[in-house]
Amino acid sequence: MGNKPVVVKGMAEVGMQTHTGPIQRAMKKPIPIRVREMHVPFVVETLEGVMTGAPGDYLMEGIKGELYPCAKQVFEDSYDIVDE
Repeated sequence: MGNKPVVVKGMAEVGMQTHTGPIQRAMKKPIPIRVREMHVPFVVETLEGVMTGAPGDYLMEGIKGELYPCAKQVFEDSYDIVDE
């Protein structure tokens, strides 16, 4: 059978486990995706199940065509609209 899962409560704690690598920094690749700001509440089927979005949130299409909502503030903090 497999190993028992490690219970994680914080990143520093993970580094103390014997079966983990070092803490590293990573940055998302600059991959353009399609987005649309929604002006009405919406429901979308995602890879994780059905999710909802509120007016002002963004509907995003990932690189493999998957759809998901993104809260307006999260979008504005994480993404920039680019010219095609």
